[in-house]
Amino acid sequence: MSIRYARLFFTRNPVTVPSTEKLQRLLSSEAVTSGHTMIRVIGGLTRYRIIVLLKNAPSGLTVTGLARILGASPSQISHQIRILKKYRLVFGNPDGRTVTYRLNAKKVDPFLV
Repeated sequence: MSIRYARLFFTRNPVTVPSTEKLQRLLSSEAVTSGHTMIRVIGGLTRYRIIVLLKNAPSGLTVTGLARILGASPSQISHQIRILKKYRLVFGNPDGRTVTYRLNAKKVDPFLV
């Protein structure tokens, strides 16, 4: 882009920038903080794989089923499920000695591609 074109472009198309106070309020808002937390929780590769599997299994999966599919130990999967439950991304339905986990789609869908 030539300097002449740049001057013409920027003089005819002024850019409005929000005030500094407005930007600071936006960045310190609860939505930004909770969004960041959610991205950190989903950011773990094993947790993300669990979420993808649960999204594609509407009836849910057990820890044993998830461990078998992912090639991990049940204790590793239980630990990751505990973190996901803490942030209410998954919920369990107990049935005797087994618990079937399902995805809380309302909380997770905005973060999945």
